[in-house]
Amino acid sequence: MNQNQKDILRHNYMQLAEYIMPSIEQVCKNLWMAKVISKPMMEDILEGKNTNRKRAMALLDLLPSRGPHAFDVFFRSLEENDLFEAAYLLKPEQRKSYEDVTATFTTKPAEKLGSGQEKNKVIHNPEFDELPDTWPSAEALKNCGVRIIQTSDTEQQQLYKVSLTPKGQLQYYQMKSEKRGKVLVINNAKFETLTERDGSGQDEESIYETFRELKFEVQVLHDKTHEEIESILETESKSDFSEFDCFILFVLSHGHKDVVYGTDGYFDEITKQPKNCVQITYLKSKLCTNKSLIGKPKMFFIQACQGNKKDSGLFINPVDQESNLNLPQSESSMSQESDIDLSKNPALSDSGTENTSIANSGQSAEDQTKHIMESVLPTEAHDAYGPKLPSQAEVFVALATTAGYLSWRNTMWGTWFIRAITFVFAKYAYKYDLNKLMTMVNSLVAKAETIKGKYKQVAEKRDTFTKTLYFFPGLPENSIDHQQTHYNN
Repeated sequence: MNQNQKDILRHNYMQLAEYIMPSIEQVCKNLWMAKVISKPMMEDILEGKNTNRKRAMALLDLLPSRGPHAFDVFFRSLEENDLFEAAYLLKPEQRKSYEDVTATFTTKPAEKLGSGQEKNKVIHNPEFDELPDTWPSAEALKNCGVRIIQTSDTEQQQLYKVSLTPKGQLQYYQMKSEKRGKVLVINNAKFETLTERDGSGQDEESIYETFRELKFEVQVLHDKTHEEIESILETESKSDFSEFDCFILFVLSHGHKDVVYGTDGYFDEITKQPKNCVQITYLKSKLCTNKSLIGKPKMFFIQACQGNKKDSGLFINPVDQESNLNLPQSESSMSQESDIDLSKNPALSDSGTENTSIANSGQSAEDQTKHIMESVLPTEAHDAYGPKLPSQAEVFVALATTAGYLSWRNTMWGTWFIRAITFVFAKYAYKYDLNKLMTMVNSLVAKAETIKGKYKQVAEKRDTFTKTLYFFPGLPENSIDHQQTHYNN
């Protein structure tokens, strides 16, 4: 390696470490196969360091002494692993080629009417015209403040007034408290055996900022074992939420079918079962027992994988034009939310090898999705005599992905699912209800596509709501003169 190449590595040391650490194992393997580093060197990097950041820095420290071809082989390895931002730091003159290799989105043609309708007429939902044609830029996501209801928003003002009437209270959940509700965020980013969830901090920050602006009390907890998670939910199930209108739980972690992992979680290759994990049904069932939340909406957003399959998507009729997804170039640092520690399970890697407990289950993806959603929210209940509410009512659950599949996380900017939620809620919660907001979230997520493998993702949602939920940002109860509003009931 010549002096100029060494200087490039030195000047960009910290940035390179940041960009390559999500794929450090594969980069090391590439360099070993090309005989740039020896097997003992690779093992010392991967097994001798306890974080991906330290592994990346160890590799960068080693490279300058690995011969005249080390720089170019390292460059090609970055290309092969879609680490284009890092590759651009090594060879700025190649920037144009990386700008051309960016994630794309596909727009479905509008659904045509039946043969009896006007030939060229199409059906569409006006609200979806408001979604950006491309994935929002990192700057747009970061600076997307919550849009509150203004005096000029007469339709939303009127709807809020209706929701406070006796008849309206039968149709709409009350969202009138100065503090709308509590948002509890459990963010597991560092694990004992599983890979670190780099980028989860950005998810946490966006949830915190968005829901604070939506007038929620937000509490964030970090890196909890499965027993600690259960203990936290036990405590919450006994807390007094009388002053709140609702409760929201976000869990950001690794996961598997029907479960989320604690920081001590792992997948047992012998029994083919996840260990040290919490059932999704447990998360919601504990809050359903809270007496101060009876009749109030309880929402659960689970950012975790539900398996190890990668969704390659299905081709639709080609469209006339395609546009770039407009993701920041660091979007090349994309990671699957896998529950397997790839450094300790070489058979299960980014090559797409499926976990045998999923691949050999004999169930179709549709059956698996049905199973997990029915286990999360049972659809049948025994008849109850007297003035009771169903114990499983008023629950909304959204999973980042469907049963058996991976969800995707950008190591620099967070997950597709959480990014879409905070963006859509900030911009549109002032006028749309929760179900419509989540449909818009799915529409936005469905536009995303990984660069490597062209993989897709779609979220899953289901609820036992008995009413419609609007957040009504900017409209606390005391902002409206109820004495001037009269309705016939």
